[in-house]
Order: sequence, then C-alpha cells, then structure tokens
Amino acid sequence: MSPRRRGLLIGGGIVLLLLLLAIATLGVMLRPAALKGRVEKAVHEATGLALRIDGEVRWHAWPEPKVTIGAARLETAVAGTAPLAQWQLLAVEARWSPLLHGEAKLESLTLDGLALTLVRGADGALHWPRLEPAA
Repeated sequence: MSPRRRGLLIGGGIVLLLLLLAIATLGVMLRPAALKGRVEKAVHEATGLALRIDGEVRWHAWPEPKVTIGAARLETAVAGTAPLAQWQLLAVEARWSPLLHGEAKLESLTLDGLALTLVRGADGALHWPRLEPAA
C-alpha cells in the first residue's frame, strides 16, 4: 500500500471516529430527561414563572431541529391560582442555516390544547403576571 493511500485511510478513520464521538456526546447531553429540566430552568430564569412539564420531551436534529414538549403548564408564583397557561402539545421546529449563524428562525410552531387563564380585576382590566427574570 502506498504511503499516500495509507495516510488517507488513517485520516479518514480519525475523522469518522471524531464524528461518532461528537454524535455520542450530543446524544448524552440532550437526553430527554435532562432536556426537560434544562427547559424548565431556562423558562424560570427568563420569566420568573414555573414551567411544569408533565409530558414527554422529544427532540430530533434531522432534517431540521425540532423539540416537542407534551402536556405542560406555566404557573405563577401565587399559590392556589390556576396555571397561567397549559397545553397538551408544543412543537417547535427551526431551520439549520440560521442556527449555524447564531440566529433562530422558526419554521413552525404547533400549540395543541392551549388553555389560558385570564384574570380580570375589579377595575375591569386584565391582570397578567410581570415576566421578569428570576431573582
């Protein structure tokens, strides 16, 4: 075997090994159970509201990245009140090319079984909780 061919085979094997390692690492980092906790924490930190995911969290990366969250509810900090929002299915699909450039562009958003709780005060105005980062 020529040295050039041998070098190409070794280089190709190394690239294949690194690709398999990257896929395995991504699979471990984005386990559905771990993803559920990370999503709940990110929503709380960004809004101060508690997201409780009761359903399954699934994701896939091909052909486009998509995250699906089963039954969940968004709760305020006020105990004993109805959830601000609850749904049976939330699916978000993005595009790869904007993500690779640091932008998020949604391809589709599906929200099934949405129920919103609107509270009207004595003055007749709707009262929404302030969405502020958690302290």
